[in-house]
Amino acid sequence: PTANCGIPWLANLGLVLLVFTRFLQGLSAGGEIATVTTYLTEVAPKKVLSRGVALVNVTAAAGFLAAKLIAYMMEATLGPAGVQAWGWRIPFIL
Repeated sequence: PTANCGIPWLANLGLVLLVFTRFLQGLSAGGEIATVTTYLTEVAPKKVLSRGVALVNVTAAAGFLAAKLIAYMMEATLGPAGVQAWGWRIPFIL
């Protein structure tokens, strides 16, 4: 209901921009993890090489787990109707 603010085509534009920016965010996150792992294997001292590479994967998985946990808590708290009505905006703020 609040998506178009009285202008019908504005709702479609906002949805397209949201999907496009989330797509770009996913591409950059996927590319960054592989790049930083390669960089660490090239420049890290041998003494901490395995720890550094493992830490990249652990923190990436922890970030994905935290995002899923926030989504689950929001749906449990607000309910499916509340998330669809207005609650979907909260993860973008967090």
